[in-house]
Amino acid sequence: MRTWCWAAVALAVSAVAPGAASAQPAKAVEPTVEVRIRSVNDLLDKAGYVGGLFDQENAAAQAGEVIKLFVEGLDTARPFGAYGVVTPDVTNSPAVVMIPVADQKAFLQTLKTRLDVTPEDVGKGVKKAFVPLVNEVYFTFADDYLFAARDPKHLDASVRVSPKAFFANPDGSVASVVARIDRVPADMRDLVTGQLEHQLKEKQKQGENGKRPGELKLEALLADGVVGSVKSVVEEGKELAVRVFVDEKADEIAAEVSLTARPGTALAKSLAALKGRTSVPAGIAKTADPVLAVSGKLGLPDDLRKQLDPVVTTLFEELAAQAGDRAVAERVLEALAPTAKAGAADVALSLGGPDAKGKHALVAAVAVKGGKEIEKLAKEFGPLAPAEAVAFTFDVEKVGAFALHKAELGRVEPGFDRVFGTKTLWLATSDDVIAFSVEPSPAALKAGLRNKAVVVPVAGGSVALARALPLFNDGLQPDEARALVRDAFGAAGPAGRDAITLTVDGGDRLTARLAVKGGAVKLGRALDRFRGQ
Repeated sequence: MRTWCWAAVALAVSAVAPGAASAQPAKAVEPTVEVRIRSVNDLLDKAGYVGGLFDQENAAAQAGEVIKLFVEGLDTARPFGAYGVVTPDVTNSPAVVMIPVADQKAFLQTLKTRLDVTPEDVGKGVKKAFVPLVNEVYFTFADDYLFAARDPKHLDASVRVSPKAFFANPDGSVASVVARIDRVPADMRDLVTGQLEHQLKEKQKQGENGKRPGELKLEALLADGVVGSVKSVVEEGKELAVRVFVDEKADEIAAEVSLTARPGTALAKSLAALKGRTSVPAGIAKTADPVLAVSGKLGLPDDLRKQLDPVVTTLFEELAAQAGDRAVAERVLEALAPTAKAGAADVALSLGGPDAKGKHALVAAVAVKGGKEIEKLAKEFGPLAPAEAVAFTFDVEKVGAFALHKAELGRVEPGFDRVFGTKTLWLATSDDVIAFSVEPSPAALKAGLRNKAVVVPVAGGSVALARALPLFNDGLQPDEARALVRDAFGAAGPAGRDAITLTVDGGDRLTARLAVKGGAVKLGRALDRFRGQ
């Protein structure tokens, strides 16, 4: 247990500084990296909740009892912290850990009796201790906190961060790591982007042999996009943060990554432009209570979009040359080229149901360029398909700007019929959007075609796990699925308690958030037990 505790201390002290320090840190420099962790009391409460989700209530309780043996003298109601200041002399950059202390004497006694450590005074209120993995650690008490560092100069009152200011704005997270990109020295930022660009170019050179010109042009375009994006973040970014949330009242565990740009920069304007955008495909695919829903709307920057045009042209020429029937290939690629060269994606999909018969309906849509040409292509080649594979009926009816078409599939996988209860696909085409559905009649698709565009994030997805369970577990019988749901959710049922959601959105910051309801975790554990895992 002593080794484990000192390993944790070593990790905390060394995580934000790679080597021993000896130089005097610059005064009044704000932290580059900030780490915050909730209080012992809060962590134990959260651990009890999380342990319950994973059927580990006893283990969580036992761990709590062990932890209590090592917290004598600590203030268990206040948070922990750590910060580092990145300087041009990286190995000597200041790094400090902050531990809340209620009783200094009791804490020192705990070090002696529990960890066999007896600190020695080195003057000016600073003590030194030798601990495994880190060797020398210096610490001092101030503002009801213990400040620990690998260099006593980093503990001076003139350069220490005030706990009151450091913990002034709690964000509700259990733990967070915040990196201030704008506080990293410019030379170091240039080094990062320079090294990335060099490594990508070297990899491109190494992989040139045997590749066609179109492939090489596409790789170069992708590399330019990666380097440009990283440069934009490094040069114009302000803050990159990772946060973990555990909310017992909402019955939810979530992780969040966010990027903030410096005000007035091109990056800030780009992030703001990602917020509040509308999507026609998302409006078409919108379902009141979907089992599964996915959407995305993103595009290349203008400079990369201009570079994309000749790349697509070269790639399509190579594909046509390799095709068995070049004339047919050229006809197909000609219809698809405008959409490919647009350098944008606007797609949405939703799976609704089950209905009274236990069947689902799938609706999907994608924005296109020159949709009428794609429709003409389908009408040219559709009748040539083998009748036993698919039979098309074009122009069944008009729904606003859309032409509705029907396709009857021949042979389908058993799971297809089990999920949808039909072999009928419906296709809707306009010059801007192509949509389709899998359902006996086009009711869901026609309703979607009448919808208006809706506001969408950059990317989003959600799944209602209880209803999705039978869809992704072919060997699971209906009564077995119902038993698993009862085991996880009880008599109240899973409605609103089984969701897993992922959202990426812009605005004042770019934020990616993954949230899992506690019921979804319990259902996953119930399925594991059922499978004997």
